[in-house]
Amino acid sequence: MTHFTCFESPLGDLLLTSDGVSLTGLFMRDRVEMAETAGWIEDDNAVPFDETRRQLHAYFCGELTEFDLPLKL
Repeated sequence: MTHFTCFESPLGDLLLTSDGVSLTGLFMRDRVEMAETAGWIEDDNAVPFDETRRQLHAYFCGELTEFDLPLKL
């Protein structure tokens, strides 16, 4: 099952995807329509979205240069 949420960034809205354990994708906002039609579930609280948002925010503020997130490519 694929979970998704959106994150507002200085680059524009980003689409984050997760399998409920790891971050599986980070896309530009135009992919949201794809997510909605693929049967994905919008879930702002799926793991690891909170930590992904925190690290992305720190990165865009210039406070973080290396990410430490569970990834599944």
